[in-house]
Amino acid sequence: MKVLHSLETFLPDGCGGTEIYTQSLITSLAGFELAHEVIAPIVATQGCDYPYDGFKVWRYPVTQADQGLLQGSSAPEGFDDFKQLLAAQDADIYHQHAWQQSCGLWHLKAAKQRGMKTILTVHVPGISCICGTRVDDKGLQCYRPMNISACGECCLHNRRLPVWLTEPVTKLPESLNQVLQMIPFPAPVSRLLVQQQQIEKHIEDIAAMCVYADQIVAVCQWIYNALIACDVPAEKLQLCRQGVAPRLLSQLEILPKKPTNEAFTLGFIGRCDSLKGIDVLLKAVQAQPAYINIKLIIHALDLDPKKPEDLSEYCQDIYSRCQNDPRIVLKSPIPHKQLAQALQQFDMLAVPSQWLETGPLVVLEAFAAGVPVLGSDLGGIAELVQHNQNGFLVPAADAKAWQQAIYEFARYPKQHQHLAQGIGKVRTMYDVAEDMWQLYQTLV
Repeated sequence: MKVLHSLETFLPDGCGGTEIYTQSLITSLAGFELAHEVIAPIVATQGCDYPYDGFKVWRYPVTQADQGLLQGSSAPEGFDDFKQLLAAQDADIYHQHAWQQSCGLWHLKAAKQRGMKTILTVHVPGISCICGTRVDDKGLQCYRPMNISACGECCLHNRRLPVWLTEPVTKLPESLNQVLQMIPFPAPVSRLLVQQQQIEKHIEDIAAMCVYADQIVAVCQWIYNALIACDVPAEKLQLCRQGVAPRLLSQLEILPKKPTNEAFTLGFIGRCDSLKGIDVLLKAVQAQPAYINIKLIIHALDLDPKKPEDLSEYCQDIYSRCQNDPRIVLKSPIPHKQLAQALQQFDMLAVPSQWLETGPLVVLEAFAAGVPVLGSDLGGIAELVQHNQNGFLVPAADAKAWQQAIYEFARYPKQHQHLAQGIGKVRTMYDVAEDMWQLYQTLV
């Protein structure tokens, strides 16, 4: 049986959670009677192919990575090259790990039309939300089905426009709406006029996804529930949670026993992005009294202290706030092969995400290293962290609550030591591979 995995990018140039998940899944399936190859676009003038970790990777050229969630009415860039590679691989199963214009509906449909069995794994919230977050206009997890009224209110709130405009705008006849779009209104008004069409298109995309995907895999419970709310048939849905990569487990086995830190050491690993909440974490740490012995170690993508001139505006602000504060240590982003050693530095891992994570995988990785998690009480984090057992949950945007929680753990070390003892068996990618093998067998 041959499986072709499709993504919007791949290692070594793409090193996010989805790429690491896919690579780990393939290597964990090594003991099964399967052949694997990967196909993904690359921003370059020509395509390439190369071996990676024992399997073949095929890259087709595009001029830019199109990360738009709405699926276009015309074929995306590089689609002809994609179809040629798809035909050449002749796989039994096409397993797609993204839902964007650069790897989305057009690609899934092409694989289905070639007679392949198709699987879509949902790794991000945007597939079930026009705003891309599944957080409502009150900052709470959204359980509503996707429709013009509910989604319209949320979009207006995000654009700081009056919610009462939802009904009159959504009731405009389509012909009048299209005429109004031709008028050069200010940007907020123009975006408001296309909002109805965007929501309708998103709903249509989900319906088409259900047609062309034989099975849809949700990596956490809230994604599963959100897809059900979007009218995805339950018989097409599978819940298959993430797991820790075998490579990390091997690294942890050979490391010496975790050292005892003199100061309470809190760690952050992730992207430097407002959705990841580094600003909330910094505010909480920098508000600690001077007598609190604390260290915050930050390993953030897009926040390399060796290249401050290349930082975005948000990252520049974070970088500036960290300067001249001896309690905060900015370090370079961690290669995955050094993750185990980095985790061993921490007494707790902070995951202050401000949106609904579908994992994040770093929570499981921390648990595998015996490190409890201080995390936001949202989404996948709240599914993995058992409050006061293997970690501690905090209201996501409440900097004072974060400040108080950090104070307590720094002041009374036995609390985080107790949480470390509460970490149970951690799900691994071997477990994921077993579940995925069962799914593959049901399709072929």
